[in-house]
Amino acid sequence: FFFSSRRRHTRCSGVSWARRCVQETGVDTERDFATAVKWQKYGSLLSVGTHNGQIMIHDLEKMSLVNQYKSHTGRVGCMQWLDSNCFFTGSADSKISMWDLRSSQTIYQMKGHTQEVYSIDCSIDFKTFASGGNDNKITIWDIHKLDMPHTFRAHTSGVKGLAWHKEKPGILYTGGGYNDRTIKVWDILKQRQEKQIQTSSEIFGLFHSNTHKELICAHGSNSNEITIFQDYSCLLYTSDAADDLLCVDLGGRRIIKKK
Repeated sequence: FFFSSRRRHTRCSGVSWARRCVQETGVDTERDFATAVKWQKYGSLLSVGTHNGQIMIHDLEKMSLVNQYKSHTGRVGCMQWLDSNCFFTGSADSKISMWDLRSSQTIYQMKGHTQEVYSIDCSIDFKTFASGGNDNKITIWDIHKLDMPHTFRAHTSGVKGLAWHKEKPGILYTGGGYNDRTIKVWDILKQRQEKQIQTSSEIFGLFHSNTHKELICAHGSNSNEITIFQDYSCLLYTSDAADDLLCVDLGGRRIIKKK
């Protein structure tokens, strides 16, 4: 996961904290476990999705469970907050659900994929969100017209990474799995692919920097690296991040040992 704390005094591992959240709800951790975590935008809430399709919202400042949901029939593999109250979840049941903390149940459920939903990301103007799935599709959703998605097909493997450009509305990056290994750059406003970057291994996650014109890419099989690109194609940095004793300081472009 790409995981970072918004609070100076909150120090925890995303995976270990998610596991603790599951345990505190009374869920049988021998049969269920965390499969997705995501921070709330501009708040202290952490959403946790599990293998059995449960969704839990925890307040990290109060150390309490805020709410718990269930509508998916498969594991929750991705989550994305729209604002401080609404968020999306994608599941192995091929559905995307929209939730509101002020409601006790899903407020909308979308069917735009035929297989597991791997990734979700919201555009910078919060008017559009994109989803990627194991059916190799990229689906673009208008927040106000959720029943009319637009679909792109170009990857030859599941789309596990999605990231909207933080400064240019309509520019979307997508990353393909093991049989694809490419990053594609889309202009959604013009409804066309602008560029393609070939990589050496499958792509598990994409993140566009809030402060620099850089794209961070997490790779899986073959390399287990983190790479940083600038201006769509220029490789700035690459590092083998597979060692459990090491972590990567992206700002300093260096590898540091974990204490």
